[in-house]
Parts: sequence; structure tokens; C-alpha cells
Amino acid sequence: MWTVDREFEQPIRHQNLNMSGGSYVANLTLRLAPDLDNPGVSFSSAVANSDAACFAPYVEKGVRSFVSRRAAERRDVGYLQVTLTAITIHLVDAKSHRFAEAADMAMSQAFEAAGVEL
Repeated sequence: MWTVDREFEQPIRHQNLNMSGGSYVANLTLRLAPDLDNPGVSFSSAVANSDAACFAPYVEKGVRSFVSRRAAERRDVGYLQVTLTAITIHLVDAKSHRFAEAADMAMSQAFEAAGVEL
């Protein structure tokens, strides 16, 4: 089982503003913390901005996608609390599926930097 050994924040900038008609901006920050009382992965949002709240489920979808992919690789992730702490919403270029991609990327970067096997 893989988790993290300390609490830390993982920001991610996922954007492309050069695509005609397909530009996107999905910038967010996840806080990862060990949760040795829960063998699963918990997700919550600490973002108070009501405009951003509608994107939190897509961020959670990206986190769950990362967890599922790791399970398929027989590298289960657990004992982990993931909290969305910041999100940038661009009124024109915010696309829900890009927030899911950004969360998956943030989780990958976090586990490359600080993942530990229990």
C-alpha cells in the first residue's frame, strides 16, 4: 500500500492558451496528508469560492482516476486524505475534464516526490 509520510501541498498548472477554440486553464492545489485511521483515500474540498465549487467533483474524479490506475498496476494507494485547497477558474477557458486531468497529474507528481510504501 502506497501513501505519503507527511502533509504537503502539490500545485499543478495545466493550461494551453494557444489552441484556437480549445484553450483551457485548470490550475489547482491539492493537500495530501497521511490518514492512518482510514485505509482508503478520502477527498474533500476546502475551497469556499462558489464559482469553483462546481469543479470540485471533477477534481475528485481525477484523484480517483489516479487511485484506480495505481490499483490496476498493483500499487494500491491508501491511508490518504486529499484536500482541494486552491483552484483558479478562468471564465472562458475552464473545462471540467481538464480539472480531472490536472488532479490526476498533481497526484502523479506528488507520489513521484513523496510516495512511500507501507
